[in-house]
Amino acid sequence: MIAIGIVSKILFESAEIQIFRLTSGKHNFRVVSKLLSIAKGEAVAVTGLRERSEKYGVQIIASDIKFVGLTASLIREFLKSGTGIGDSIANRLIATLGGKLKTALEENDIETLTSVDRVTDAIAIHLCNAWHKNYGKLALINMLDECLIGQSEQNRDLVQKSSMQAYKIYGADTADKLTEDPYRLWAFSSWKHADLLAKVMGVVPSDERRLICAVEEALYRKVADGHTAVHPNTFYGELSALVGADLVVPAIIAANNACNKTPPRIFVRQTNTKPRANTDFAEMLQTNSPHREIYHRLFSLAGIAAIENYVEIELKQRLADNLLPMQSTGLKIDELIEKNSISEQPLSAEQRRAVHMILNNSLSVVCGPAGTGKTSVLKCVNSILKSLGDSVLQVALSGKAAQRLIQQTNENALTIRALLTKISHYKQKNKNHYLDAYPLPVLHIDEASMVDLQTMFEVLKAFENRQARFVFIGDPAQLPPIGLGLVFHRLVESSQVPSVSLTKNFRSSKDICIAANCVREGRIPLRSKNVVIEEYYDDTTMMERIKYHHADHESKVTVHVIAARKATVSKINRYLHSLFTKEKDAISIAPQFSVGDKVIYKTNNTDLGLVNGSTGVVTGETKITTEDGEVVALEGLFDEERKTLVKQELQDEETGIYHLQHAYGLTCHSAQGSEFDIVIVIVEKCNFVERSWLYTALTRAKRKVVLLCNDNSLESAIESGFKADKICVNLNI
Repeated sequence: MIAIGIVSKILFESAEIQIFRLTSGKHNFRVVSKLLSIAKGEAVAVTGLRERSEKYGVQIIASDIKFVGLTASLIREFLKSGTGIGDSIANRLIATLGGKLKTALEENDIETLTSVDRVTDAIAIHLCNAWHKNYGKLALINMLDECLIGQSEQNRDLVQKSSMQAYKIYGADTADKLTEDPYRLWAFSSWKHADLLAKVMGVVPSDERRLICAVEEALYRKVADGHTAVHPNTFYGELSALVGADLVVPAIIAANNACNKTPPRIFVRQTNTKPRANTDFAEMLQTNSPHREIYHRLFSLAGIAAIENYVEIELKQRLADNLLPMQSTGLKIDELIEKNSISEQPLSAEQRRAVHMILNNSLSVVCGPAGTGKTSVLKCVNSILKSLGDSVLQVALSGKAAQRLIQQTNENALTIRALLTKISHYKQKNKNHYLDAYPLPVLHIDEASMVDLQTMFEVLKAFENRQARFVFIGDPAQLPPIGLGLVFHRLVESSQVPSVSLTKNFRSSKDICIAANCVREGRIPLRSKNVVIEEYYDDTTMMERIKYHHADHESKVTVHVIAARKATVSKINRYLHSLFTKEKDAISIAPQFSVGDKVIYKTNNTDLGLVNGSTGVVTGETKITTEDGEVVALEGLFDEERKTLVKQELQDEETGIYHLQHAYGLTCHSAQGSEFDIVIVIVEKCNFVERSWLYTALTRAKRKVVLLCNDNSLESAIESGFKADKICVNLNI
């Protein structure tokens, strides 16, 4: 059937489906659509199968939806549903103006519209805007239909859907905007669809609009690898694949020139950094001698460049406006350290230097591998601050790292996201700023090596125009950020930023420390009693060695396997669960878990006191009383604390995904922030496994580490270098 009418109400909407009410005269139809996303008030023709639902009655399952012009018969419903002005005003407009109404709306004739009783200027302007919005979308669809003749149904559908996203920004001007530059579609879709639209609109391959957009796409692809700014030869391959080798240099020249336009789409900065050699590209530039200097310039997407520039300016300003040293009651810092040192052993000389640095600077860095006493420094600083009446904020990227800060310093700690959420919540509730409770806080940022550019931008924005002491704590050899950019690594490298490196290890085995230093310096770790390196040849031998090393320890020692691939982690978890719990009782509310299973909690739950990354052991099940009566609950031991989890806390009811998962095997990112007595590292040969991954995995061990290698994977990981060294950024501090 075909039904033509006005969309009077959106009943349901998701990424996959839209359900709306279509009003046509005295009839209302419930329409279920997986096609174009439409909005309330739009005039459409729906083609589809009429069916009867037991729950909803008659409905149309749409097979096609087209936007239509507003005919005289649809104007009344448009006025009521599309503008919300009500029956009385709609009836007066139609009765008074008749055939002139449509012309008045088309020509924005406010004077004619306001001649109708009780139609104000505001109502008239609102009616005209709604009318032109409807016709703007109709013009867009008509333009696309004309351009895409002969294209596949899939391509037509994808271009139309992305054009609807553009419509949300450009509104009635969308057709004109895309006609002026079809590559504007790239921001809402992909290079493929923008290039397709441009091609059918007659844009030639060498068109400057195409070349500039191709550079944007090439830069965007580099963002996925963490880069914020890259030399032309770094994105040469991606650009060549988009426009062809012959157009690479013209594209880069066009992008370089475009940086002077307002607003800029691409940001270009001169740099003294020598780019990696690319003979083909260098030869091309030799033939364009006036433009050879472009080879040494850094190109960035404008939005990313703006964020990076803000972070750079803010950090430099905090360095320049250094706060005065902490004031005390006549005591010197060394005396304060003696008075407030609460660690089990006296602070080392380098730890004392770190305390001095934090208390005397507005921005500082504390570096050091796991076990070198970074937390002891924080405990001492916190104690001194409390004795002086000052405040401290402790934050970390992950919930696990924040929990560890709480346990080790006996002070509260938040994830960065939780801190930002609290600040936002206070603003929304029109309360005093959350940070007002911290007049001059010291902000400890733990696991800072993983803090990406966007997160740092949000933190600095939150503290904008507020005095604070920023302390970045971490290890630059560990995993870099998952997101884009590098902040901590640039702070460590800067000669302007006060920094102390802690080297003495107080916790890990000496053999593990030596092995970690070997990896850090690019050498194969030295074998020893506590550093075992073995080969495995396939999954069978890998599981056999894992089983052997699990059995070779006393029962109270914590043992976990770390692997790069999630598929490998999953295999290990299935194998060890089956091996160790086959004769133990299963948990009735979650039968995939048995007593003795090693588990990890994968979300933050303040009521339970568990965070994303909390590891533990299933100890059994019990019955507890809740609002719903007596229910079965899983019992587990997490960080020496007994927890009771009901089914809703084990599993997301909407997605079915379990918050509690097996943890015999972990990915390196899941393990970061944790330490275990014995760690078995599966050194696979894949892109994930490079030097920082290996170093991070190895340093999760306190007593013994076993490296299981395959096909020279250990050598490959070390030779590949640190991932952070290969990430190109434009942050200069």
